[in-house]
Amino acid sequence: MEVGTRPDLPEHGDPSWEAFIAGDWERSLVLNDEERDGARAEAKSLREQGVEIRRLRIVEKPVTPYVQWEMQYFRILAEEGFSLRVLEADSIADYERSGPLPDLNLLGERVLYHIVQEPDGTPAGARRIDDPDSIIGVRRAMESLFGRAEPVLDYFHREIAPLPAPTVAP
Repeated sequence: MEVGTRPDLPEHGDPSWEAFIAGDWERSLVLNDEERDGARAEAKSLREQGVEIRRLRIVEKPVTPYVQWEMQYFRILAEEGFSLRVLEADSIADYERSGPLPDLNLLGERVLYHIVQEPDGTPAGARRIDDPDSIIGVRRAMESLFGRAEPVLDYFHREIAPLPAPTVAP
């Protein structure tokens, strides 16, 4: 399972992102949709291997242009079989008294990765955590948050789809 709280980060090299920051929202959406077959194949392969990917995205309000762009791709992933959910940041305020929740990747029951970030939020590697007690605690917390979250498609249709095309300041 993955919990993502990362700030709006540039996605250098992603054609959809590049189209978006160039001001071509429609092209950005087309390029995202071109990833659909790959997402479907990956979801199928993971199911056949018995691997479940669950991703939780924490979202601030109002949504930023970055999140609006990102949710277009998350919608495709969800439509093709990935389990993605969204929690609004205000619903986890109690967990963030000492700062934002970290980006975490939990692999099965044995390995946890804490994504290390630069001060600006750019990923800078990961710290592996093998301690079973830590992993159990994180798993329980992640499962609780995931259970409280709403499916990304519900969130998308209510909060993202009605928005006008976003713009990026030059």
